[in-house]
Amino acid sequence: MHATSESQKPIVILFPHEVHLRELLASNANLPAPDTDLHKLCEDQSLKEFYLRDLQAIAKKNEFKAIEIVQGVVLSPEEWTPESGLVTAAQKVQRKAVEKKYLEEIKVRISVHRCYRRSARSERADGYSYFACRLAIRSRKGLTESLSDS
Repeated sequence: MHATSESQKPIVILFPHEVHLRELLASNANLPAPDTDLHKLCEDQSLKEFYLRDLQAIAKKNEFKAIEIVQGVVLSPEEWTPESGLVTAAQKVQRKAVEKKYLEEIKVRISVHRCYRRSARSERADGYSYFACRLAIRSRKGLTESLSDS
C-alpha cells in the first residue's frame, strides 16, 4: 500500500504470484492469454483494472471506509527481495526505495483518479470521461501504452 498527502486514497503495488495469475488468466476470457510474458502482463491495463475492481469489491464487502478503498493498482513483474533493495533481509518493505522505483506509475494512478473524479462530478458537456483522462495523462507523462490497452 502506498499513500501520500497528494492522494485521497491508497494505491496498491503488487507482485502477482505467477502461478495463480496464470490460473486466473486461463479462467477469464476477458484478460490476456495465460502464456503472455509476465512483464507484458504487469503492463496490461485490463489486468490492472481487474485487480482494482476485485480489491474494491472486497473492501466494500468488508465495509471499509471510503478513504480506505484503493484508487489504483501498480503491478510489478519483479519480486521484492533484499537483492533488489525493495525489502530488508528481515523482509521489511523499504518504503522509500519502493516509492522511488514506482514513482511514475504512482503519479499516473493519482492523476487518473483525480481527473476521473473531477469529470464525474462536473458531468461536463464535452464528454470528458475516464478514458479521456487516462489518454491525456499518458500523453503528458510520455507513457507508451497503446490505445488497445485502454
